[in-house]
Amino acid sequence: MNNAVNNKKILIYIIMLFFALIGGFLAAYFNILGLAIVCGLCFFILGSLLIIKEPFYGILFITFFLPFERIGTLEISGFTLKINHIFGLITISAWFLAMLIKKEVKFKKNPIIVPLIFFLLINVLSFTQAVNLFRAGTVFLFTLLAFFIGLAVANLVDNREKLNKLIVVLLISAFVVTAFGLFQFAGDLMGLPSSITGLRDLYTNKVFGFPRVHSTELEPLYFANYLLIPLCLAISLLFGRSKKIKWFWLLIIIILGFTNFILALSRAAYIALVFSLVVLILAHFKQLFSLKRIVYFLVVVLAVYFLFIRIFNLTGDFTLYFDKFIKQATDIFTGASYTDRAETMGQAWDLFKIHPWLGVSVGNFGPQVAWYALVTPDKGWLIVNNEFLEILTETGIFGLLFFLVILARLFSRSLQAISQAKDNYLKAVMIGLLAAFVGVIIQYQTFSILYIIHIWFLFGLMLAVTNLIEQENSDKIKT
Repeated sequence: MNNAVNNKKILIYIIMLFFALIGGFLAAYFNILGLAIVCGLCFFILGSLLIIKEPFYGILFITFFLPFERIGTLEISGFTLKINHIFGLITISAWFLAMLIKKEVKFKKNPIIVPLIFFLLINVLSFTQAVNLFRAGTVFLFTLLAFFIGLAVANLVDNREKLNKLIVVLLISAFVVTAFGLFQFAGDLMGLPSSITGLRDLYTNKVFGFPRVHSTELEPLYFANYLLIPLCLAISLLFGRSKKIKWFWLLIIIILGFTNFILALSRAAYIALVFSLVVLILAHFKQLFSLKRIVYFLVVVLAVYFLFIRIFNLTGDFTLYFDKFIKQATDIFTGASYTDRAETMGQAWDLFKIHPWLGVSVGNFGPQVAWYALVTPDKGWLIVNNEFLEILTETGIFGLLFFLVILARLFSRSLQAISQAKDNYLKAVMIGLLAAFVGVIIQYQTFSILYIIHIWFLFGLMLAVTNLIEQENSDKIKT
C-alpha cells in the first residue's frame, strides 16, 4: 500500500515537472521572460524535491538533458552554465546526504578511481604554472563536477530496473533532439530565423547553401559525438538478442540518429562512427546474418537514404548542393578547420617542449597563446583540438599518462565484462557502450574539452554495467 502511495506521489511530481518544463519552453519561445522564469523555478524546485527523495531521479534528469549544451544554457565569464551542471550538483549532494543519513558511505567497485585521483592531483599541481589562475580553477572545477556526475552514475545505477529506465530516458531524449535536428535543417532552408531553428550563424545555409545540424548542442561535432551513445546502444540492442526494448522504437532512433549524424557534416565524427560500427560488427558478427537482422539493416539504409534525399531536396538544387556536401564531407586535409587545428596543435607541441613535466596548467593553453592572458577573447579561449595533446600540454607527461591509464582500464574492464556476460540484455548494452567509447576516443583527436558531461556520463555508465554483470554472475554462482 505504501509503495502504491509513493509511486502515485512520484508520478504526480513527474507530471508537474513535465508541464513546468513545457511551460518554460513555450514562455521562452514567445519571449515571455517572467513566465519563463516562474516555470523554470517551478521545474527546478519540483525536480530538486524529487531528487532529494530519490537521488536516482537526478540521474534520469541528467540523462535526458545530456545533449542540452546550448539550448537551456547561460554564458558566465566565458563559461557555459548548463542545466546539467545544476542537476548534477543537486544529485551529487542528495546522494552524499542519503549516505550520511544511512551512515553507509559505500562506493561501487571502480577500477579508474586511483589513476583518476592522481590525474586530478596533477591538475592541481599544474596551477603553479598558470598564467591565468582563474581559468585554471574554473576548468578544474567543471572537470571535477563532470567526474562526480560520472561517479554518481556508476554508483546509483545499481540494478537492472534502473539501467533499463535510464536507457529508455536516453533513447527518448535522443528521439527529441534528432526530431528537432530535422526541423532545424528544414526550417533553415524554408527561411525560418535562427531564433526559432536554434542554429548558430556559422551553421546556417548562408555558408554552404545548406545548414549543418547541431540541434541542442553547441556545435555539429559535439552533437555527433553525443549521438554515438544512443546510436551504438540502439544498434547493439537491435542486433543483439535482447528483447527489452521494442524493435520498432530502436529502428526509429537509429534512422533519425543516422540522418542527423550525416546532416551534422562532421568529418571526424564520420571516421569515429566507422570505428564504432567495426566494434559492433565484430561483437555481433554471429547474429548479423539472420533474415530478421538483414531486413533491419535494409530498412535502416533505405529509410535514411529516403529521408536524407527528401530533406536535402529542400535546398532547391539537389545536384549542386549535394556535390558541395560530398566535397565538404570528404575534403579532410584542406580548409579552414584543418588549418586551424594544425596551427593550434603545433603551438601546443611547442609549449609542451618548454613545460614537459607539469605543463602550462589546466585550461591555460588558450591564455598562453592569446595576446592578453587575463582577458577573455570575444570568441572565447583557443583549444588545441586534440584532447590527448591538450592534456599533455596543460598537465605534462604524468597528466597524460594517468589519463591513458583511465582509458585503458575502462576498455579492458569492458572487454572482460562482455566476455563474462551471460545475460543477452546486459551484454548488448555493454557492447553498445564500448562501441560508443571507441568512437568518442577516436573523435577526441579533433576536439579537446575534457569536461563534456556526456563523455563522463558514458564512463560512469560503463562502470555501472560492468558491476551489474559481475554482480549477476556472482549471484548465479551462489545459487
